[in-house]
Amino acid sequence: MAEKEVKARHILNGLRFKFMPRDGSCNDQLAQINAVEAYYKEHVNVFFGPTCEYCVAPIARMLQFWDTPLLTTGAFTFDFTKNKTDTTIENSGEYKLLTRVSPMAFEGLTSVVIQILRRNGWRRVMLFYEKNGYDLLSGLHTCQLMMETLVNGLKKEKVHYAAFDTEKNKGHTLTHNLKVEIGGAFGGK
Repeated sequence: MAEKEVKARHILNGLRFKFMPRDGSCNDQLAQINAVEAYYKEHVNVFFGPTCEYCVAPIARMLQFWDTPLLTTGAFTFDFTKNKTDTTIENSGEYKLLTRVSPMAFEGLTSVVIQILRRNGWRRVMLFYEKNGYDLLSGLHTCQLMMETLVNGLKKEKVHYAAFDTEKNKGHTLTHNLKVEIGGAFGGK
C-alpha cells in the first residue's frame, strides 16, 4: 500500500524498491537471524520494522555497524527516545540509525498523564493493566512496558501508586476488580 502511494505521488522518481518481507514472530533471535540474512544475502539498504519492542533493540544495535537505517512504527519504550547525539547520555548512540515513525512513544504518553495529575492535584494512582493486552500491536508485554515507563514517571513525581495486573483475577469482571482493588485503599479523597 505504501509503495503504491509513493509511486502515485512521484515522491521518489527513479528509485526502485524491492520489498523482502520477513516475520520475526516477536522472537528476538529469529528477528536477528532474519536481519543478518537480509543484509548479507539480499544486500538491503534500509529496514522497515520490526515493530516488536524485543526485536527492534538488537536489530537497531546491529545496524549501526552496517551503517543501515531502520524505520519502525514500534520502539515505544524510553530506551528508544534518548537523544542520539548527546554524548553525555549513557548509550546515546546505541540506536543512532533508528527512526521512530509513530506519533508518540510511551514517554510522551507518560508526560500527558503526569500533566493531567499535576493539573488536578492528584497524588494517588491505581494502575490497571493487562500485561499482554496489545501483543498484536507491538509484541509481547506491550502494556507491561508502557506501565514500567509510566511508573518511572510517577516515581520521579513522587506520586503514590499501586498496580493491578488484570490477568491475576480473570475469574471476575472488571467492575468487580475495580471495586475490590480501588475500594478502601484508593477511594475517597
